[in-house]
Amino acid sequence: MLNRLFIFSFIFSVYTAYAFISIPLHKERNPLVKELLNELVNSSFIINKKSIHPSQDLHFNNLQYYGHIKIGEPKGQSFKVSFTTLSTSIYVPSIAATLSCGPKNHKTFIETDSKTFKATGNVTDNNPLPYTSLKEGYDTVEVDGFAVTGQQILLILDGKCDGLVYDGVVGIGFSDLNKNPSLLANLYKNKRIPQYVVGLSLNRNPKCRNQCGEIVFGGWNSTNVNTKSLSYIDAVRYPYTSNWKIVLNQVLIGSREIVRNRYALIDTSSSFIWLPKSEIKIIENATHMIPYNSFYLLDKLQVKNLPSLTFSIGGLDYTLNGEDYVDTVDDVKGLSIVLIRSNEGLQIPKDTWILGTAFVGKYYTILDYTNRKVAFATKSGCSLVAPLPSMILLIFFATVIKVWTS
Repeated sequence: MLNRLFIFSFIFSVYTAYAFISIPLHKERNPLVKELLNELVNSSFIINKKSIHPSQDLHFNNLQYYGHIKIGEPKGQSFKVSFTTLSTSIYVPSIAATLSCGPKNHKTFIETDSKTFKATGNVTDNNPLPYTSLKEGYDTVEVDGFAVTGQQILLILDGKCDGLVYDGVVGIGFSDLNKNPSLLANLYKNKRIPQYVVGLSLNRNPKCRNQCGEIVFGGWNSTNVNTKSLSYIDAVRYPYTSNWKIVLNQVLIGSREIVRNRYALIDTSSSFIWLPKSEIKIIENATHMIPYNSFYLLDKLQVKNLPSLTFSIGGLDYTLNGEDYVDTVDDVKGLSIVLIRSNEGLQIPKDTWILGTAFVGKYYTILDYTNRKVAFATKSGCSLVAPLPSMILLIFFATVIKVWTS
């Protein structure tokens, strides 16, 4: 009996220590998009006899993917969170947040309900997120059944949270393994995942309603990848940054060049591709899209005739068709939002691009933190809830239990 117990404990420890963490992602459409498009009436200018009227700016993404985490003990408080490469921190609204961040609009963290929460005070944060007042603390954070104790969290006291379908943000940018490590870094540091790697798959099919993507901590889902297309690209190493930054060797709209040798940030939480306004002008001329406040609109019937956007990165070409960079779902009277925006006003260098999920979502994205490399692989079309190595361990573990109890 003791031998069985020892082997049982050993197998369980192997599984829990080295299994990948698979987090199902869900998606919702931002209600502000419909509100924006519904106001495109009684306009001062016209697109194909469809009136357009200036409206309020829209600050957030139109298509938002999120997973779930829990914070605190003994009973974890559950939050819907977006996973973003633009940060390394965890942000959730505090119960003390203003109305723009909660409690009416979003689930908020109640400090007194967690016996393990330790506050350190208000902080200033330099990450490019729309939160103006934050309170730092440390607590237990659980994701997919795996817990990290003493994880830094930043409680949102004020900021722009209205219009977001998720409550908070989990940063998956590059993190120092020793100084306020990210949740991902802590999982790797504590040997809860086998590799310092993330795999991301987003389902952009508008008919998807349940699990519409997956983020894997500790590896990537080989069942979802056409391995023949797998090729790694070096991310920029210096100067050190928490962001995933790559070099765009060339970008074309159709056969016309837009730019050469520009830096681009990979953004897993925004729908849009952001670039300098002067370079958007080239796309505008090639597509006949119409500027509207800080957005661009297009007649939905023109999407099938749009030129492709081709990104040359690390000697490989990655191509977006019209339906990849235009939102053809949230349209009113046949008008659609082009998933391209100006980077003016963002806290990044003016000549830097941002590749949001209009680009990232077309590919299976693998982020290798140890080697600072990224891969954009074509998807295989298969999908499993958990990565194959983790499933094999789980099946083996279940089989052993069944044999011993029979």
